[in-house]
Amino acid sequence: MFALGLAGIMQVASLGVVLAWLELGGSADSGLEALHDRVLTAGLLIVSTLGVVAGRRMFLRLEAIDGRDTPLTWPRWLRSAMALDEAKLVASARRSNPYWLLLKKEVRIQQMSIAVAGINLLIGVSAWALTGGDGDVRSVHAAVAVLYGGLQAVLIGALASAEERHLGTLEWQTLLPVAAWRQFAVKTAVTVGLSLMLAFVLPVVLSAGELGFAPAHAGAVVLLTITSLQVSSRCRSGLQALTLSAPAVFVIVVLLGWSLSITAVGSDVALVVVGALSVWALWSAFVNHRTARA
Repeated sequence: MFALGLAGIMQVASLGVVLAWLELGGSADSGLEALHDRVLTAGLLIVSTLGVVAGRRMFLRLEAIDGRDTPLTWPRWLRSAMALDEAKLVASARRSNPYWLLLKKEVRIQQMSIAVAGINLLIGVSAWALTGGDGDVRSVHAAVAVLYGGLQAVLIGALASAEERHLGTLEWQTLLPVAAWRQFAVKTAVTVGLSLMLAFVLPVVLSAGELGFAPAHAGAVVLLTITSLQVSSRCRSGLQALTLSAPAVFVIVVLLGWSLSITAVGSDVALVVVGALSVWALWSAFVNHRTARA
């Protein structure tokens, strides 16, 4: 994910270098596209070389120790003082709302999807600042926004259940004094809500008018998220769930479209069918998630 984001950032940075070169009085006798390609190629070669050197240096410094590091952590200023310096600070026990704690836990599971959304936001804002919102550019942004939204919805659903199993926290969480269906209701609400914000609202806003807040678009995002969540409940890691969710979503969409076209039902009946499938997927995901096995 981050490698793909880096390639997009290099593309935008290369365009910025070309525009800065022209603003400073530089010439582009061979053409803007050729100049941009040369700058992009040079930038990718430099970044790749630095990656090889830094990767080798990091690999040689790796040490096999018990446990595993967190794949992504919040910035230092967002962590609690107790987590930063447990040896020096002894905090008294305090009561907290269990649903608030569950909500924070679900958001922490989605750190990767939040990071991907941040990269997309940075690239989108940079592209708009450099291109000035040209008509052709807006069309490209709209297409990319739709593709990004679908992938982001699948990613959010894939992380929701499997990542807990991968981190080893799902087993003891089932023993908490909170009903399993309440825990899963919080998980579903956070997952679907975050998906609507990052995979629907954000792409529509970045499209700058090319996309509207269509209910069908939002429904498609929710369906992708729920389907991916159902697959996630059967996997042992978010990466495995993400890998399996893409073909599963494709097969379901194709079969659903084929069956609806064969029966020639109306839009209301199709909506009921999609709703029934979503309810079944959520129930199946709840049963699989509650067993804490994959």
